Amino acid sequence: MPSLPRGVAERIAKRGAGNRVVVVVFRNNRSARVFGLDEYLKMKDLPRKVRPWARRVRRGAPDPLGAVRGRVRSSLRRSEIYD
Repeated sequence: MPSLPRGVAERIAKRGAGNRVVVVVFRNNRSARVFGLDEYLKMKDLPRKVRPWARRVRRGAPDPLGAVRGRVRSSLRRSEIYD
């Protein structure tokens, strides 16, 4: 196993000072982020508590694709669908 990068090792040592628990998150088989246990658990629970997509619909945020509200005037015939 390759050694830890110096920056990650320093963050682990800094966060783990005083016998605290440290969580190291890996991405693409390399250590990417270092968290304290409390921060990590809070980060993991946040999406369950805060749901921004639920508020966006109520506020009437614009559709990302630019669709506008409307109604169907008439249904399409087969001859109109295929040219």
